[in-house]
Amino acid sequence: MARGTIVATAAGEPVNRAPISGGSFAIYLPDGSYDLAALLGNGAEWLAGPPQTVAVSGGETLSITFPVLPQDATINGALWDPRNEVIPTGVAAFAVAHNPFAWVGDTIDTANGTYSLDVTAGLWQLSYGVAPGSGYVTLDHHTIVPIESGQSLFVPLPVAERDSLLTGVVRDPDGQPLAGAVVVADGAGPEIAQVALRTHSDANGEFRLPVPYGRYTVRAGFADEAWLNPALINVLVPPGATIGPVTLQFRAPDATLSGSATLAGRSFDQGRIHIWAYSSDGAATWTSVLPGESYELGLLSGQRWHIGAVYETPDSFYAIRTSIFMSGNETLDLVLDGPTPKPGPVAITFDPATPQSVTLADGTRIFIPAGALPATGQVTLHITPIASFPHQHHARLYKYGYAFIATDETGQPLTARFNQNVIISFGYEDAVLEALNLNEQLLKPAYFATSTQTWTVPDSYVVDTETNRVTMQIDHFTDYTLINSALQYKIFLPTVPR
Repeated sequence: MARGTIVATAAGEPVNRAPISGGSFAIYLPDGSYDLAALLGNGAEWLAGPPQTVAVSGGETLSITFPVLPQDATINGALWDPRNEVIPTGVAAFAVAHNPFAWVGDTIDTANGTYSLDVTAGLWQLSYGVAPGSGYVTLDHHTIVPIESGQSLFVPLPVAERDSLLTGVVRDPDGQPLAGAVVVADGAGPEIAQVALRTHSDANGEFRLPVPYGRYTVRAGFADEAWLNPALINVLVPPGATIGPVTLQFRAPDATLSGSATLAGRSFDQGRIHIWAYSSDGAATWTSVLPGESYELGLLSGQRWHIGAVYETPDSFYAIRTSIFMSGNETLDLVLDGPTPKPGPVAITFDPATPQSVTLADGTRIFIPAGALPATGQVTLHITPIASFPHQHHARLYKYGYAFIATDETGQPLTARFNQNVIISFGYEDAVLEALNLNEQLLKPAYFATSTQTWTVPDSYVVDTETNRVTMQIDHFTDYTLINSALQYKIFLPTVPR
């Protein structure tokens, strides 16, 4: 008989949950209207369908039957290296299919590179990832798979071999070798546009990064907020070659931007104004000031800088985004428009031994498989929407993101990597993308690494432009948002009549 959890939400906020045991459940709710979702436990031969809406009042008892769907369709396939036209073996990897109501995963068989997922009829988002030390990288991250009852679909998972080597050295603003900096190579060619590979500089400031051959933009980040990131470097890495050493040197500011920051039409009550700036060559910085204070940012002269400021309350925010060319020290007063609404913070407590599904008021969804979190007893998940995250050249942010913190029964945060990935799905609006000058085709999820002060794209995610959703898999909780990668431009070639 089915086992799992029933979750009740109202206006996107979780209200209560109850176990499913022997195919039955009882959940207690105050008067009101609710969406009830069924989450079945691991190993079930059935998957639950969409949530049901119910209304209760006056202490009544309702009997509800949840239909379940048989897993009578199969998505199967294998890793595929299109450059060498082979199925790689011995590669540690995984594949996951999910929709708004269910999740199915499988590890890649290292002996033959294949996978198989039993699913129900419908539209599934298929994503995958390979282990960092596997010698391969994913090329597409994801695909959308429509499937019918009784159907078996073969879907290859494209990967590329790390057959070349990028080497270099990271230096501080004084030219000394810098240990512990993160070095990122972002794929810039059509075949590797989704590739982002990372490593750290060693005690001598040196780094070695195996990559698939192709063109890359190389950048670096470090925890010292007084420094500006090195200038971006574009490199072409031939097949089977070692390129380098590439030098990435952090920079000290040589100009100051200052001014006031105010709200349009009102005064500040409390909190801080968060101000960020980034340049087109990869430098980025940020600061915050108390209401009524003037701000200062240390920048580089001779460049145009993109500037933004945010002031937020628990359920809204004020913001401005603008730019200025720094010919030397400059003054720029910032007037923040608003308010723009955002969801309030949410906290839920649950047993991590059962699967959990949470939906926020803005449609953001979180699915936690049973046993994914490294904890016993009750776990509390805190989710706080945040609009004041810093922007960078490689990470121009959507209107707001989220801080995720999970704590155990003693209140201690869960910092260990999860036993398996959780799934987080964000919605977005086309009109907001246009207003913020963001490109839907470049949209990605990202998390913020405080140790290196950089935004990082996860290895496995799905961008569904039909339903306007971005879904990622991740093995830890931190700060998440949607970003655009660096600006890309279309080039129109002249036509010549024959």
